[in-house]
Amino acid sequence: MVNNIEILRKEIDKIDDELVELLNKRVDQGKEIIRYKIEKGMDKEDLEREKEIITRLKEKYGSKLVDEIYASIFREVKE
Repeated sequence: MVNNIEILRKEIDKIDDELVELLNKRVDQGKEIIRYKIEKGMDKEDLEREKEIITRLKEKYGSKLVDEIYASIFREVKE
């Protein structure tokens, strides 16, 4: 039993590392878009696009976490 739980925990640790890496990449891409918009004199915020992303992901994955995760991502990108 101990071996099983350790294996599961190592797998969770691996997934956590991958998630954080991907979330950091996502934030970096969002910041790149903000820089582009500033250069082009565009409005930095696009609430319609944010809604589109959240709706698409909720429809695809049905996760209650989507709102919370993406609210955090959008906040981080805008900082």
